[in-house]
Amino acid sequence: MKVHFPQPLRGWREFAGEVGVIVLGVLIALGAQQAVEWVHFRNEQRNTLKRLFEEARVNVTELRNRQPNAAMMQLEMDFATELTKGKSCPAVEKWAAVETSNMYRSVTVQTSVYDEIVGAGGLADVGSTSVRDAVAKFHSRLKWVQDQTSFFRSAMVLPVQLDDPRRSLAYDPSAREPSIVTFDRQALCGDHGFQSRVVESVRNHVVWDRYRLRLADDAIRMCAVLAAELGMECTPSEGAPFTDAERRIAEGALPNS
Repeated sequence: MKVHFPQPLRGWREFAGEVGVIVLGVLIALGAQQAVEWVHFRNEQRNTLKRLFEEARVNVTELRNRQPNAAMMQLEMDFATELTKGKSCPAVEKWAAVETSNMYRSVTVQTSVYDEIVGAGGLADVGSTSVRDAVAKFHSRLKWVQDQTSFFRSAMVLPVQLDDPRRSLAYDPSAREPSIVTFDRQALCGDHGFQSRVVESVRNHVVWDRYRLRLADDAIRMCAVLAAELGMECTPSEGAPFTDAERRIAEGALPNS
């Protein structure tokens, strides 16, 4: 049996060639590993954006559903105007505005996916600048609106105190709204202090409502930008489709619009 021993290299050129082959092999292996890691990173990033997109769709639905009824807000403004400038006391059906003008509902939405991203290092890994900006803007406004809600609650002015004898509370278990509040209209309409408190209460409620509307608009913009990044379409997760005005907000959020 013949035994073959390694032959010594014949000069520096051959030695360099051998080393070059080894280095090239290592570089190819490293490049392949980096390519696999990059594909894995991109897949993870896309999955994260998909989850954030679904969360955004849910938030769009929740904010649309929780907005104060436009008719209710209009009733409050009409009541305040008629009370202070009208020649007669507002009709009975308009006095619900006295109660609704102090309703500041909690502003809560789904944030578990966003919180997970922030906990993992923030939005820096999101490649799209437009996505980062839209997500950051929505959550920044969300925190601000929540703070404003707390402020308006703490500064809330009751047009009529709960124990005021000009306010009566009855209970009818068979009614859709079992608690029935009535007012001594004539006594209150002539009370300038009551008029001032109504104006302040309605004004604060209208301002707060506008803050909420802007938050809902930002939710639609965030949803639209995420959808465009994923090649999808932003639609509410439940309920009615977007109105024409809401569609314009979504379209206006896109970078090339």
